[in-house]
Amino acid sequence: MCKISVIIPVYNVENYLTQCLDSVISQTYNNLEIIIVNDKSPDNSQQIIDKYAAKDSRIKSVIHKQNKGLGGARNTGISIATGDYIAFVDSDDYIKPDTYEILVNEIKKNNSDIINFGRIDKYPDTEKIWVPTYSKQIYTSGWEDVKDATLKNKFNPICCTSIYNRNLIINNHILFPEKLLFEDFFFSFQTNLFANKISYIDNPLYYWRKEREGSITYTVNSRDIEVCKSLQLIEEFLQKHNKVEILSSPEYHLLMYSWSAGTTIYKYLKTKNNKNKKQEIIQYLLNNEYFTKHLKIVAKSSNIPLGMKVSAFLLNTNFFIFKIFYKLFLLIR
Repeated sequence: MCKISVIIPVYNVENYLTQCLDSVISQTYNNLEIIIVNDKSPDNSQQIIDKYAAKDSRIKSVIHKQNKGLGGARNTGISIATGDYIAFVDSDDYIKPDTYEILVNEIKKNNSDIINFGRIDKYPDTEKIWVPTYSKQIYTSGWEDVKDATLKNKFNPICCTSIYNRNLIINNHILFPEKLLFEDFFFSFQTNLFANKISYIDNPLYYWRKEREGSITYTVNSRDIEVCKSLQLIEEFLQKHNKVEILSSPEYHLLMYSWSAGTTIYKYLKTKNNKNKKQEIIQYLLNNEYFTKHLKIVAKSSNIPLGMKVSAFLLNTNFFIFKIFYKLFLLIR
């Protein structure tokens, strides 16, 4: 019987933790190993964890003596996981009651290394459903999957909306970067490239709480410049594994550009707050060797979708015109 290790990092979420844990322990599929990693949370989260652990023997509670960040907490969970598959739930989010029953049925059917599924973006006053867009339900090449998603601008780096064969992670020594923002992207990129089979289901199973007060995605963050470190890590990873074909492909440069600009510059242009901080971060990106390398290649490549190519060309040549172009695009979209 397939065992699922569910890794839940915890930091400063006492107001949301109960809903998260209730959604996991009450799953219709019972063969779970629930690993809760307290990343030295300063609030009362541990008291809540202890209460649940006393009632449910499936729970393993780990307390970090030093804060390691979200990536470090997930790595701790990976290191002690014994399940056949690994899933991640952030402690301010929650999942549908039959999430793992649905995913185990998919595992039995296709034996995929990775299964991607949909989510519900939970805003304070509304919800928005997101489901994966794909040309095929099953991919037998991880890079083919990444290329297809990139050209549709649909690559999803959020690890909480995927479930992973534990052997895929352990055998390929895949971990999250620690103390780095956007740690999901590097992890998701690696797992996709090493996977032999990836499948998709268009069922939204994960409730992703967005723009809550205190969330790292709620405001412009000075650490947004860390996207450049992620770009560097991915390039070094590809060089280490001699992935020459990927390093030279237009889709690779498009993904790196569209993701890093999408989590920073494109996001900033939708809001009016923190003008000075946004300008500082944008200038940092435009001076960074890794970001500008992808930007310039996308702007010149003949194999890039026209809209993205034009926006990259304008960003590389005239930021003022780029802003006008993008805001017009948002109006007519």
